[in-house]
Amino acid sequence: MSPRSSPARAVPKSRHIQTNSGAKVNQELSRCTLLIVEDEPDLREVYVEILSTIGCRILEASDGTDALKQLETNEVHAVLSDISMPSMTGLELLQEVRARFGLLPFVIVSAFGSKENAVEALRLGANDFIEKPFAPREVVEVITSALEVGSSLKEFEEEIARSFKGDPQDPEKLERYRRARMPLLICRRQIELINKKGK
Repeated sequence: MSPRSSPARAVPKSRHIQTNSGAKVNQELSRCTLLIVEDEPDLREVYVEILSTIGCRILEASDGTDALKQLETNEVHAVLSDISMPSMTGLELLQEVRARFGLLPFVIVSAFGSKENAVEALRLGANDFIEKPFAPREVVEVITSALEVGSSLKEFEEEIARSFKGDPQDPEKLERYRRARMPLLICRRQIELINKKGK
């Protein structure tokens, strides 16, 4: 594996796979893309092995700079990033992602006992935080949730673009409309997920 980056993994299409948690993976996740950012190749392989059961497309990056390049050239639904990396930390990458890619779901992984890092990650806008050592089931559950949110956000962006009544060539008006509509759509999706889990 190249120390810089790897092409997308050809992960088998999802059936309705039974995970260790007993939860069925929705086949819709097979249309999602996850970006794994980890500077240690062996640990990156572990993440790929664990998360291949979800059935999503997996991209890999060895550092933050490589991750940003992947995000610029691929449609990504969620990011899983280690917090401690050379040249750009996971927290610095998170800030860049929030500034350039909006609400894209972002999950941080950190060493045991790093509660301050967890608080800081959440303050900066991380969707979730995984602490090492972790159970494979926990990683699958957290990333499945992040991909579901990411998939919904892509659908919302498309819905906003379709429903926008102004001039589509006016990016400022479209952006104001998007900012006004997105929170309402996210709330609607959260209610749908709560109702789904309650059944």
